Amino acid sequence: MQELNDVNMGDCPIDVEDKEMPVELEELQSELSRFFHMDKHLHALKLVKHLEELVGKDLITNADGDTLLADSEEVKKFQNSDLYM
Repeated sequence: MQELNDVNMGDCPIDVEDKEMPVELEELQSELSRFFHMDKHLHALKLVKHLEELVGKDLITNADGDTLLADSEEVKKFQNSDLYM
């Protein structure tokens, strides 16, 4: 079984190794959906883990570049969606 750390994210525009770069929530949702529908579930899981790390550091943004806090409506809605594992 492949380890999560060994998953190559390939053409994903989100650098999951960069723990200081803000990520737009919509971009993350789009990539998560893409990997999920391609049955690349380890890739999707790696994105979810990255989101969890960034939420704790207030590094998730909206399309305008505004920081979304962990308890923001947008983040909560995403975390309660079917896509979020």
